[in-house]
Order: sequence, then structure tokens, then C-alpha cells
Amino acid sequence: MDFHVKMAREIDQAESRGGYDLLFFGDSISENWRGTSGDRSNPGARAIHDVWNKQFGGYNADVMAIAGDQIAHLHWRMLNGEMPRAHAPNASVVLIGTNDLYAAGACGPGSPEESITDAADATGERLKALISLMREQMPGTHIILLALLPRSWVRAGEWPSALTKGNEIINDRMQGLALTDDHVHYLDCGGAYLLPEGKGLNGELMPLPDPEIVITAGEIKEQEERKWQAALEMMVAQGSGF
Repeated sequence: MDFHVKMAREIDQAESRGGYDLLFFGDSISENWRGTSGDRSNPGARAIHDVWNKQFGGYNADVMAIAGDQIAHLHWRMLNGEMPRAHAPNASVVLIGTNDLYAAGACGPGSPEESITDAADATGERLKALISLMREQMPGTHIILLALLPRSWVRAGEWPSALTKGNEIINDRMQGLALTDDHVHYLDCGGAYLLPEGKGLNGELMPLPDPEIVITAGEIKEQEERKWQAALEMMVAQGSGF
């Protein structure tokens, strides 16, 4: 709760200065762009923040993200102070939903793959409600939906995995939202983490099937982080009037 209050205050302070131009929302992946994980600094997150800052430091931007969050958590945070009211940003980037699927696989009644697939439609509905809220409260903001990244389940480098079908369902839902609203855009950067022909994950980039370290720092990981953030920055610059 303290972390949420901290970010809500950042929104208030920015509003008093005319607001942000660009806002990022999400879970642990996005929180790393702040340079923290669980609101605690660590070398890995700081390295990822440095990459983010090189791409987006020229914008009046900030990150509203908490490790482990699911879509409902982000929805609540937006309703309780983490979404601008007076000065909407020109663009907002959203990456959320992988923890919804992971929780379904870990706690569902069937096999992980069955439970994740069964939960995907409801997860997509929660995502749709989140985007509807953003469109209602920030009608002029361009929303960039980032596809869920490929992720292993049991073994490092495992892909396809129990999460594959769920990812596909959610990402298809995102594309559908983008096709029906000219202020919603879709970007899939997951290919950067796959081995040739999509048969397996690059184990150096995604070393463990843990929700808190889908993206970690260091050497080659930083190179790929830079690659897909460059693609994102291009969309931000070209698609939202910066």
C-alpha cells in the first residue's frame, strides 16, 4: 500500500505541473523500468532503468507499476489515484496480464495448461474493462498495449509451455481492441526472446519461470531490452503525436 501511495503522490505532483506526456502501467516487468522490484532497488532493476532512461528520458514520463500485480490490482490502483484526471498524457503503455495466467495455472483445479486456458477469456474481459476505464478517463490518450511475453512454466527455456495458449488468447484479444479503436495500438516484442523458429526461449534472457524475473538485467539481457524498447519508442513517437 505504501508503494501505491507513493505513486499516487507522483501523479498528484505531476498534475500540479501540467501532467505527464507519457505513462507506463504494469507489473514487475514495468516496475523494473523504475529501477526497482517491489519498491526496492537492486542492480538488475537499475540496469534496466538505465536502458529505459536512454529510450524515454527525453519524454516527460513515469512508470506506475508494482511487481506481482494482476489486472484487477492495476485497475484498483488507477481508480485510487494512479491515473491522471486533469492532465491526461499523450500516450500510455500497458503491459499486464501474465500474473493472472500464472496464478490460474498455479491454483486452478485442472492441469496448469487447462487452468490457464480456461482463465484466459475472463482475463481478457478484465483487460478490456481496464482499457475501457482508461479510454473513458483519458479519451485523448493513445494507449499502446504490449503483448504478453513468452514465458516458461517448469523448465528454463521451455516454449511452448503451459502458458502458450493463454498468451495467444490474450494477445489476440489485445489485437482486437486495437482494430476497433484508433486510440488503441498493439505491439508484440516477444519474438526477441525466442530461439530461431520459435522453438524454445533464450535461457539467458528468461532464465527462470518466475513471475518476478521475466526480464532481468545484465549482458545479453540488456541488449534485448534495448532492442524491444527501441521498437516501443518508435511507436510512441510515430503513433501518438510526439
